[in-house]
Amino acid sequence: MELQIPTSVSSNSQQPYPDPDRIPRQPPEQLRDRLIVSGLRYYGYTGFDEAERALGQWFEVDFELWADLRPAALSGQLCDSLDYRSAVAGIAELVKSNQFVLIESLAEAIAEMVLRETGASKAKIRLTKCHPPIPELTGRVTVEIVRP
Repeated sequence: MELQIPTSVSSNSQQPYPDPDRIPRQPPEQLRDRLIVSGLRYYGYTGFDEAERALGQWFEVDFELWADLRPAALSGQLCDSLDYRSAVAGIAELVKSNQFVLIESLAEAIAEMVLRETGASKAKIRLTKCHPPIPELTGRVTVEIVRP
């Protein structure tokens, strides 16, 4: 069976997409599809030093969600995909309003929330401290975690 991917939305009353309930779903361990959101920047108060938690600093968050995206591609309906809008809002709230001593703890909190909000089967979180206050460190510090 050859897949037909629609290239435009039909203006007639017939649905141009196949019924997503008739599409076989991939088992979670075989998922290769990912939805990636990157470049989210927030000012937050996480850090080992007291000054980091008091003064704050910039963080960048990227996340990847594993899910079978084929039903959404074929139906053209958001309800068949991962709606990441609430995850983005939740990340903003976590970074801006919470203080953690370690970025690993913040990354874990983000992963738990993203999985809960989106229903994805797996998530990768990449959390970057953009300008860590460490002498001689001119780069960035990033922690990356993957959770089922």
